[in-house]
Formats: sequence, structure tokens, C-alpha cells
Amino acid sequence: MIIGLTALPAAGKGTISAYLVAHYAAKTMRFSDPLRDAIRRFYQDPTRESMSHLGTFVRNEFGNDILIRTLLQDIEHVEAPVYVLDGMRMFDEYQVLSQRKDFEMWAVSTDIQKRYERIIKRDENKSDLALTFELFQAQHQLPTEVDMPNLLKRANVTIDNNGELARLYQTVDAQMQRLGIAKRS
Repeated sequence: MIIGLTALPAAGKGTISAYLVAHYAAKTMRFSDPLRDAIRRFYQDPTRESMSHLGTFVRNEFGNDILIRTLLQDIEHVEAPVYVLDGMRMFDEYQVLSQRKDFEMWAVSTDIQKRYERIIKRDENKSDLALTFELFQAQHQLPTEVDMPNLLKRANVTIDNNGELARLYQTVDAQMQRLGIAKRS
């Protein structure tokens, strides 16, 4: 089973991924992993802007579905009952996965103010620490974010992540039960 997670930045995709790894023996891969790998290979800090620019470049050079093709090849080398592909942002990625019978897309919905508070607290990208609310809003216009409204509408499931963690985990458990996947711990 492949679960693709799509959401605007800091909505909770990583929290859901970590929960699925811990309780369902899932293997998680992020769409940004190949971009982060490349940027780090050049001994640079990955920022949201640098990943967006590199993502645009590799998509222009190798096709809009290059990241999903890369992750699907990575899946071939890993054994897991569930694969979580965290951070689907492009319609072409969705189109590739939607052809598979073992795929479902989940959207995570969280208010922008909560997402902003989360992004400045976490330590994922150094550039996020100095982010103002206005800059955070402006990032939603990056080329990697413009497909998001269209993608969110296509999700099989939309998970509200505006409440407590316990409620989020209950919602994830209910979705996994619906898919017939048993909790392992």
C-alpha cells in the first residue's frame, strides 16, 4: 500500500508519517529527499527556496514526474507493508500514482496560523527560523506550491489537523482500519 500525503507546509505530514512508521511498520520517503540529498552533496543548507528552485530545474530537465519516478525506484529496494510518500506537490506525481491500485492520497488540512507557528518552532530548514508570517504566506506562491489547491481536492481522504495529537492519531487509525491495515504496536 502506498499512501501519498499532500498538504501545505507544516500541516502535519511529518507527524502522520512518523506515527505510521511507529505503529504500522511503514517506510516513509519524502518527495524532498532527492532534492535535499543533491543540495547537501554541494555542502549547502537546504532551504524551501533552494529546494523549490532545484525541483523546478530537475522537473524541467527530466519531466514533471521525476521525483515520483525516483521514489518508486527507491521503494523497489525496501520491504514494508505500507509506504508513505510525504509531500506530494505536483499533479503529474499524482497522475503517476493514481494509476496504481495500491495507492491512496491523503490531504492534511491545518489553519495557516497554526502552520506558521509550527514551522518556526521546528528545525527542518534553517531559513524557517527567521520566517515572518508575510514571508510564510509568500512561500505559498513558489512554483512547487501552486498545484496544491488542485491536488488537495483530489485526495481520497482529508485529515483535519487543527486539534490535539490524540485526535489526529485516532483519525489515522480509523483510516488504516478502513484500508484493512492492522496496527502493530
